[in-house]
Amino acid sequence: MPFTKGHKLATGRPAGVPNQSTDMVRKSLAAIIEGNIPDIQSALAEVREQNPARYLDLYIKLLEFSTPKLMSIKSNVELGEGTIQSIQVIMKNNKDTEDITPIEIS
Repeated sequence: MPFTKGHKLATGRPAGVPNQSTDMVRKSLAAIIEGNIPDIQSALAEVREQNPARYLDLYIKLLEFSTPKLMSIKSNVELGEGTIQSIQVIMKNNKDTEDITPIEIS
């Protein structure tokens, strides 16, 4: 029987579900890092004493894994005069969506 258009051979992995091998490697690396936190802290303290500039460089590199990088957004939209009166920015916390205070930008 030839392949027909629209026929699904297999459903595959659902969207958003990580590959099992990748998930296992990530969990293993996280466990290794978690077990070595005291050693990492003492190594950083030693680097801080010997070479403060190198310590700051390493510290900034570590921050990249815990702090999201900021992105600049450029807009080339041209609007006529008086078309926008105000912009409302709503910031939500995924864990707690109560007590959201909108910010008015005029």
